[in-house]
Amino acid sequence: MPLTYKLIEFSELNSTNIYAKELARAGEAEGTLVTAQSQSEGYGRMGRKFYSPDSSGLYASLILRPKTDCRKALLVTTAACVAVSEAIDKLSGKRSGIKWVNDIYIGSKKVCGILCESAISKNNGLLDYLILGIGVNLYEPQNGFEDDIKGIAGAVFGSEYRKEMKTELQKEIFDNFARYYEDLGSREIYCKYREKCFIIGQKVNVIKNGAVFEHTVCDIDESFRLITKNDSGEYYLHDSGEVSLKCNI
Repeated sequence: MPLTYKLIEFSELNSTNIYAKELARAGEAEGTLVTAQSQSEGYGRMGRKFYSPDSSGLYASLILRPKTDCRKALLVTTAACVAVSEAIDKLSGKRSGIKWVNDIYIGSKKVCGILCESAISKNNGLLDYLILGIGVNLYEPQNGFEDDIKGIAGAVFGSEYRKEMKTELQKEIFDNFARYYEDLGSREIYCKYREKCFIIGQKVNVIKNGAVFEHTVCDIDESFRLITKNDSGEYYLHDSGEVSLKCNI
């Protein structure tokens, strides 16, 4: 069945992902979408803080219950990346790109982070639920971004506040995602993701087990693994959980 949404809105939460997980554990249905005007404990991958000031961003978490194993989580992330990037392009008139595996940039500035968290059923080893968290910087905060992120964080619409744009962008993102969710892992999603991934061909630092290696990004395979090579011409495949990347944009 097509994905339909039930919206639950808050003025403030500790984290939309935390609240959505509580709902999912209590049996809340797939398609429940939790949003907040601000988050006091917003976070991204590896527990990094996601700055979530009042009324300057879109902070949303969606409960999903795909009947599959945990490998589906990566397909949800990549589909969401395409859905968000396309929505940003349409409504802002700007060109956004994907930084593997789950960040959206405009130029050299990160404007969105995407985080999937899941729980496995003890009965059959399949996903019990999956939470898709999306945080988008819509506008520059009134007092600017915090010092530790102001060099990298950007906003989709700059500093000109237009209240209706949040509603329009949220609708466009989740309309896009509902369409892609019907065919996770499709070649269409892969091709769009690969086209928008701007680090292909770039020199990057691959950080693994505490050591740093300079590689060139060659491509992304159809399992969304990053293909890199070192200066000796040796090729490597990277899953999302294996490496962190730093690159010059």
